Amino acid sequence: MGTLEGEVAVVTGAGRGIAQKLAEEGAAVALWDVNAAVATTAAHDLSEQKASQTLAVEVDVSDTGSVDCAAGATARDLGPVTILVNNAGIASPGLLWETSDEEWDRNISVNLSYQFRCTRAVIKGMVEQKRGSIVNISSISAQTGRPNSSAPYSAAKGGVVSLTFLTAAQGAPYGVRANGICPGSIPGEIHRSFSEDQFAQIRQGSYWRGRGRSARAFLKTSARPFGFSSRPHLAGSQASS
Repeated sequence: MGTLEGEVAVVTGAGRGIAQKLAEEGAAVALWDVNAAVATTAAHDLSEQKASQTLAVEVDVSDTGSVDCAAGATARDLGPVTILVNNAGIASPGLLWETSDEEWDRNISVNLSYQFRCTRAVIKGMVEQKRGSIVNISSISAQTGRPNSSAPYSAAKGGVVSLTFLTAAQGAPYGVRANGICPGSIPGEIHRSFSEDQFAQIRQGSYWRGRGRSARAFLKTSARPFGFSSRPHLAGSQASS
């Protein structure tokens, strides 16, 4: 029996690596993505590999109604959500003085505001159950200035760090933990707008590892006073359970 047997996990952005690790530990997994085909394929592949239940949910994380519907569908089909991994996001290179208002607003909405919406949609149930774990994917860009990152991306990910601390502090009396991971640059769909040279530059000096392993480690970690790891790629805020 896995350490997450009986848990119901939501992974936004249909993160395959994270979802696979959660399923390996016995959790039922709902994959939320704006692209229904991507979510369906990921859920199908996962269900064939693992015995755990999976669910594909099409959701626009920029829309409150869509997020609330996704949370309701997940609870109905899999049970009350006890784990949330806020993994969805976008990234693009750009100089601060060349950044448009539209780029700023889009990055803040997709990389920060959506984490608030998704957390709000599921944390009420966690509070009622008096247990739950939330993992927010931030970025090393929230802690260090990198030439090929962008101003709105770095600002949004910095906001994720603050949101994580606040969630942990307010969730602690109800047994809800919140953690943040600040990984370096990990190859994936999020970096499709970067050239090879740009991606190579942002990876220089970054310590990185698979997100799935880090997320699983946080979910299995015993509670301790919340604070940040001194290691730049991993930031954690943990509330007592």
